[in-house]
Amino acid sequence: MVSLERGTSTDISFTLVAETVPVAQIHDRQVRRESDISVGDQVLLRRPRVEKLSAPFHETPFEVVDKYHSQVTVQSAEGVTYKRNSSHVKKFESGQEVTEASGGIADDVVIKPSRSVRTQRERERERERERERERERERERERERERERER
Repeated sequence: MVSLERGTSTDISFTLVAETVPVAQIHDRQVRRESDISVGDQVLLRRPRVEKLSAPFHETPFEVVDKYHSQVTVQSAEGVTYKRNSSHVKKFESGQEVTEASGGIADDVVIKPSRSVRTQRERERERERERERERERERERERERERERER
């Protein structure tokens, strides 16, 4: 490893590495990656964000019927097909069972929202509790004022 001391006339802000990473490896890291989704896979389809806390993916899985580069064609249980970019689908985890009757995820499978969503909900609940406590304090103050007036 070659480095230059600070304060010299040839001072540079980075260290030169004699054994550099091959250019091909750098190129591979920067170039898009092929998705691991293939025809026949079960995937979840990203849905548009309507509300802040709405689920980002549809609950029911779709089957991949065609794939061309990054374009994926998926089909619902009802037979409706959609074409999406592979970045808008997520592989359905094999540990989750799909029920035939409902076409959805089995009842025993619990899908937890992400940590940030849960934390957001907890903060909102806490704010609501605090607002309710403040309203109760205000009511108590009002009762106190009424008692003072009666005396």
